[in-house]
Amino acid sequence: MKLKYRKQWIMVYMISIICFVFYIVTTYINLKSKYIVSGADTFFHAQRIFEVRDAISNGALPSWSNFLTFHHVGQPINGMYPDISLWPLVLVTNFLDPVQQIICIRMIIGILTYVVTFKTLSKRYDIVSSAFAAGIYCTSGIVLKSYYFELQVGVAITCIFLVPIVINFKDLVCSTHIDRRLVVRTAILSTIVIYSHLMSIFVLYLVVCISLIIVMMTNWRKYKAYGALNLLLSSMILLLTSLPILYRYCIISASHLHPAFSYKNVEAIKFIDLFVQATWDSREYLSIVSIILLMVFALGINKKKINILIPYICIELLLIVLGSDLAPWNLLEKMPILSSIQNTGWRFIVFTGIVPLLLILINYSKRVSRLILGWTFVVSMLVACNLWIGFYRSTSENLVPLTNKESRILSINDWVKLQSSGINSDKITRNIVPDYGPNNITVAPNTNGANLSADIQKVILNNQLRAGHKEIPAKLKYTYKSVSFKLLERRNYHSIILPVYGYKSLNYTVKVNNKKKTYKIGKNGFIKISNAKEIRSISVEYTYPRKYLYIVAFSFSLLILLSIDICFYNRKVIRNESRIYN
Repeated sequence: MKLKYRKQWIMVYMISIICFVFYIVTTYINLKSKYIVSGADTFFHAQRIFEVRDAISNGALPSWSNFLTFHHVGQPINGMYPDISLWPLVLVTNFLDPVQQIICIRMIIGILTYVVTFKTLSKRYDIVSSAFAAGIYCTSGIVLKSYYFELQVGVAITCIFLVPIVINFKDLVCSTHIDRRLVVRTAILSTIVIYSHLMSIFVLYLVVCISLIIVMMTNWRKYKAYGALNLLLSSMILLLTSLPILYRYCIISASHLHPAFSYKNVEAIKFIDLFVQATWDSREYLSIVSIILLMVFALGINKKKINILIPYICIELLLIVLGSDLAPWNLLEKMPILSSIQNTGWRFIVFTGIVPLLLILINYSKRVSRLILGWTFVVSMLVACNLWIGFYRSTSENLVPLTNKESRILSINDWVKLQSSGINSDKITRNIVPDYGPNNITVAPNTNGANLSADIQKVILNNQLRAGHKEIPAKLKYTYKSVSFKLLERRNYHSIILPVYGYKSLNYTVKVNNKKKTYKIGKNGFIKISNAKEIRSISVEYTYPRKYLYIVAFSFSLLILLSIDICFYNRKVIRNESRIYN
């Protein structure tokens, strides 16, 4: 028996080593290259990491306003986009240069995804099959795509914990009593999600609430509201642990921000396209590996285990329905929060990759699941290697480097070899976006709210100070919490409009010649200074309220205490669902 158990762990170690070697070798090659391939949202997330990096290097929490990046206009990307889960990743890699840091953060996310997935699955299912499943998950779908192609930090961190999230929420929906451990686990996992990606927590809660309604309607005579009560209790804890995100979100939102692009015009993925457009590393469509595993599962459903399988089947069906045009999005897009979904594939389909693996683990015996997942793992690893090699070769030959010496303006569709000095380059136009801008900012017509008007883009791209229609020449300096302009000519001005956004709910310190100056917010949301004489310099600084630090300390302390409670006092043995009927 001991020999058999030892052989199982040897298999697990071999699978783990293969996965780690994939991540470590590809990371090493990327580090030697000294660039990351960047385009689309990679620019966005690379600059977010750069902001967090600089703030931590200065012994501070990241500012709510982005002065260091995003063309230094003070857009509250940091404040509105959850970044707390990034803090520890940035902290442990801050000794590296910026591009090396991003490369290593990607590797850490990939390895953590494997470890957390395996540890969670191995508590319930066969350890070898669990290792295969974790390996497949890490070399396909959004996990693979975010690793080698387009960086999606918030979703990638959420995917680290997707397996425990799915299993935990399934247990919550099916709970038959008030379970303190379940409540605490749900609160902790939900906190991690809200610290990473705000829309993802809404998506998860939407799926859970619909599932609870389905359970109540299909079993209304015997239904007891323990699932809803457990969800309510965990939500109350979540409210406390997520206070830093909610606090800054409420403060900034009081300024009436411009909505994100595609507001009330949700792009619903066609149901048929979920399958026709599938690739191994799909983001907004089903991945090929998910389709294969769903077909294998459907061909051999074990009717004896149907009661265990149904909750997971319902979760997958819900994600597919909500993630496609099967749901009435022409009506749903008019509702609050749902109006900001933008693209159903990005929000729902992105989470469909784990349920097919769970269905195989539950449905089949240990021997059969090992066979299915083992061969799938081999194929997945080969495909992942092939995709990475093809992408690396293609981009290394066809793309040009981007540094701080670049003079060419990049279009929104350009891809480059992004080097450390080019991360906050003013030549990047992809990050000139209306999202979280002042509500009265003007956008370009016929762009679905995705682009600012040409005149506003010109002001931001060139960091133009203006007196009327005249541009004022000045030198720009910036830090993580401020931006300043040194004027090249001393003159008196009736009014000056700065290329810096102003938000009514945020208190700025504006100085002219190092003396505090009152300011107003102009018609396009830019800060405006009036009646300034003999101007030599202008600076704008924003510091978050001091109470924010206390809120962060309180929420972190509570989260640590809850984690200790789960880690050291939860000794309950989790039943192995896959063996119940074997």
